Amino acid sequence: MKRILLIALLCLTFHGPAFSAEKPETLEGLGVPYDDYLWDMLSGTSTNNKLPLSLEQLSKVHKKLAAPLNPKTIYGAMETSTLSRDVTCMKATGNRLFCRCLGKKLPVRLAFRDYVAIVTGERNLNFGSLTATEIRKLIEIVTGVREKCVTVQN
Repeated sequence: MKRILLIALLCLTFHGPAFSAEKPETLEGLGVPYDDYLWDMLSGTSTNNKLPLSLEQLSKVHKKLAAPLNPKTIYGAMETSTLSRDVTCMKATGNRLFCRCLGKKLPVRLAFRDYVAIVTGERNLNFGSLTATEIRKLIEIVTGVREKCVTVQN
């Protein structure tokens, strides 16, 4: 009986509304992982004759990709946050490999502007409720991620 309850609880946990955000319709039947689709869209690889997207085009793609996300769910809030960071990185650098690396390695809730503030040595970092020790650890993590991502070749 305990096993049945545990299985039921696990099913509800992972199939509940917090994890039910649907992917954009255009992914249906494409046969490619969402991550690849996202970066193809942001870099212009699958559209725009493989040319980098303009700032205006990136803003339109951002709106299109963000439309199905529900920021009121845990999953949706995380996806919305990381999508905004990815788009901002592409707007600033236009470097798909670098931005994809940052997207995979940085803490989920860290915005691109926070990344820039940390790596440029801004002194007045404001991370709300983080303690000085936690901020030092965050700086250590972010600078380590930066070192890995600037050397990404593939």
